[in-house]
Amino acid sequence: MRRSIPTTQRSSPSYVDQLPSFITARGPKQYAIAFREPHPVRKDGVPAKDFIRRDTWQTNASGERTTAAFSDFEDVVEFIRHPARNDPLGKSPFALADPDLLEKPAPCPDAVYYALDHWDRPWVLLVDIDAKEIARQRAAQAVPDDAGELDSEDLLDAAGILEADPVGYPYAFEDVERTIEYGFELRDDLRGRLQRRGDDGGLQRSGCPYLPARYQSRPSVRR
Repeated sequence: MRRSIPTTQRSSPSYVDQLPSFITARGPKQYAIAFREPHPVRKDGVPAKDFIRRDTWQTNASGERTTAAFSDFEDVVEFIRHPARNDPLGKSPFALADPDLLEKPAPCPDAVYYALDHWDRPWVLLVDIDAKEIARQRAAQAVPDDAGELDSEDLLDAAGILEADPVGYPYAFEDVERTIEYGFELRDDLRGRLQRRGDDGGLQRSGCPYLPARYQSRPSVRR
């Protein structure tokens, strides 16, 4: 299983210190990048890739770690920013092709993911609270039962959610705010439980292009 890194945090090194402590150069077992357009690999005859995974460690036949792919997190940041020039596969025929040798621009990351499987922790618990799900639940309660069978988009339209700001999205700002409130409530509850076990809990938002103003100063919350 994998989880995405929010846009601001994957594109700007200044946000690295806001990432959860378990996202390190050698902790998650893999990092993965999705591209806007497929990019060729070095080997002829192999299809261009629009999604790649890279292990953070090479391992021996017994699965024991031998050589790290990244020296520090700056290496991970550079791989995310310029994946073809900093591919951990190096000269492997399956590494991304050097853009300087192609009549094609460098690959542009569209999304970045990290594996929840971790080398230094026994587990990472992830709870995903989606504003789209909150909006659908709210729409189902708002639309009368006699409205008949409606698909998801018609249900949101009937409830006025598609016309609410941000217009055209399958949720409204109030759904985003409620999602964030759920996140803080759940974080506080889990943090109390986890800290008694010596673990840590945090809150991270991703996937939403809009964030209410009162949350703008804390795009990723860890205390």
